Amino acid sequence: MVELPSSKTHDQDPNGTKSRAVALNVIRAPAVKSNWIRALLLRLYRLAVLAVIVFIMHRHDARLLIDGDAPISLEEVRPFFPTVAKLAPDESPRRGLFVLNGAGNWIGYILRTSPVSDSIIGYAGPTDTLVALNLDMRVTGVAIR
Repeated sequence: MVELPSSKTHDQDPNGTKSRAVALNVIRAPAVKSNWIRALLLRLYRLAVLAVIVFIMHRHDARLLIDGDAPISLEEVRPFFPTVAKLAPDESPRRGLFVLNGAGNWIGYILRTSPVSDSIIGYAGPTDTLVALNLDMRVTGVAIR
């Protein structure tokens, strides 16, 4: 036992030996009303983490549908849109990319024919083609990848 000065001491233990033992009083903190707030904040934090994970998975899946195994690079797009700064995924069924300039303005649209047309076999197999569209969604250029 811990020996500390206290008002309650025992001179003899149950075995009959003399010892100085101190009975420690436990002080309990008063019940705080903010425990439910902490529990609510913890649940909200967990929900936010889950929402972020779902959002990241959704963006990754959309990007995989668009890019497949060969992502479109800025260098491939530059011959059609010289001021390209960024490509933003289009999550619609078109499976293309919005072409954005340095100011973040939409200047065109680019898409691949693969993997949608991979089942169409050409002379030497499927042909992955890059199609550039202007703001009116009219074809401005085509390149074989």
